Amino acid sequence: MNQEEIQFHPYSPFIPETTRRLILGSAPPSRFCSPNKTELKDKDIDYYYGSYSRGYNLLWDLLFHIFEPESLSELKNIRNLQIPREERTCTQQKFFQNFLQRYYLGIADILYQFIRRDQSSADSNIRPLKFLNLTEYLYHSAELQTIFCTSHYKVFIWLKQYLHTQDINLLKDAEDFYFLLPAKNNQSLPSRKISVKILPSPSPIGRLRFPDHKSFFDNLLKLYTELFKEIV
Repeated sequence: MNQEEIQFHPYSPFIPETTRRLILGSAPPSRFCSPNKTELKDKDIDYYYGSYSRGYNLLWDLLFHIFEPESLSELKNIRNLQIPREERTCTQQKFFQNFLQRYYLGIADILYQFIRRDQSSADSNIRPLKFLNLTEYLYHSAELQTIFCTSHYKVFIWLKQYLHTQDINLLKDAEDFYFLLPAKNNQSLPSRKISVKILPSPSPIGRLRFPDHKSFFDNLLKLYTELFKEIV
């Protein structure tokens, strides 16, 4: 097809002032970026990581298994709401924002404006035009100390590129990545250390390396649990 379209990110970052750890992705699939969103599927959640088609994105299932396994039935119900789209979107977004806030988590994507090729969901078919102004959110959330990138191949690389535009270097100490956020408007204050960790992608494309869905999910759950162990 080789068709390209300029798109904007459809959701505002959810990074409350009390956020301590931020989950950072790239951009939603093309149908979520349409202004009227008429192409959304019945079980799509109109929010971050809400895709349900072709084997759905597993991020929310993983987080609820780790933090609130007793609420998994409620997660299923929120995905299957049979109410008008606008009301459903409001209810679903509030549900996930409340969950994130209970564990001092934030969620955002690094891309603000981008060119997408052939309406593809793959990050490899997205070209950044403008990054999210992430440092402003980091200054606003003074306790934010860790960023979890949901892929190494693109999200981590785009974060590194964005930080470079802010004259901030991404560094490595042993096995951990981090950067130093300069004190805003006060060079006499010390810089703040922000750790950067890589989450295995919860996208269904990773399923191709596993014999079945269960083994794929169990592997992700083990890795995510290890990465989030400090706050479980």
